[in-house]
Amino acid sequence: MATDQPLHLIINGELVPYENGTMHVTTDAWLRGANLFEGLRSYWVPSICGYRTVDLGSHIDRLHSGLKALYLDAPITKTEVLDSLCKLTRTFREGVDLYVRLSVYIESGAYSEHNVKHGWCLAARPQSSSSGLLVPAEAIVSTWRKYSHASFPANVKAGAMYLLGRLPRIEAERASAQEAILLNEEGNVCETPGANVVLIKNGTLYTPRVADGALNGVTLRCIAGLARRFGHQMVCCTISPNDLFGAEELFTCGTMSEIVPLVRVNQRCIGSGQIGQLTAKLAIAYYKAIVYEREPLPEVPFDEY
Repeated sequence: MATDQPLHLIINGELVPYENGTMHVTTDAWLRGANLFEGLRSYWVPSICGYRTVDLGSHIDRLHSGLKALYLDAPITKTEVLDSLCKLTRTFREGVDLYVRLSVYIESGAYSEHNVKHGWCLAARPQSSSSGLLVPAEAIVSTWRKYSHASFPANVKAGAMYLLGRLPRIEAERASAQEAILLNEEGNVCETPGANVVLIKNGTLYTPRVADGALNGVTLRCIAGLARRFGHQMVCCTISPNDLFGAEELFTCGTMSEIVPLVRVNQRCIGSGQIGQLTAKLAIAYYKAIVYEREPLPEVPFDEY
């Protein structure tokens, strides 16, 4: 029966009842957060009467890269993920946009590259698209810092490391803000706990480098491609907190959040204090590309990291 609530999930390629997605409390995945993941968005597209998952290939490539960085074999292929996604999305009713989490988890052997027991799963839940309609948000520059490359690879999306976003988010909540911008150990802008940061000045988009601790964002590269369509360039560079305050427009972007305009940071207005024109234009273009275009979203490979 198709529904708008999750009734099933995929475990190691098999469709199972949602309530069977359990794991013993003594596994490494449970005790140590030993998992790597990718967040995916599957949008219902009326013209094809089916789902389109945004840039699945890039997400799986990044997952495989993370597994390799941690000396783990990849237990999953692109074909297996695609087949499993088809099975899982059919359990939801038509018209429901989804957020899908693809995870590779370690049951035992987290501290060795030998005798590792691991598996993978896909879980989905309804997550509405913004439909290109933006809601302005306020942010703070958090007092908490992003860990450095010397501590852990910044581009490995490990579940355990995302717990580090809890304290900045609580700090933002207590300041009546919706987002927290993290600096790296050198005091330069890095990212938010779950999205890339982009500022706009004089028609050019600027975003922190991977070398400064920012995630090599899949959505970010799509936004760069759309900006290029409109004659704007995205530059990866080191960004200071003062650069944020001098921006004409500022937004975050990520798979789950899509595009979120930031109109105030540390209670200072960004630009006019309203949603910027280019930000709005990119948000509408991103939504239209997802829903109406049959070609993949444009993606720009950055070489300035």
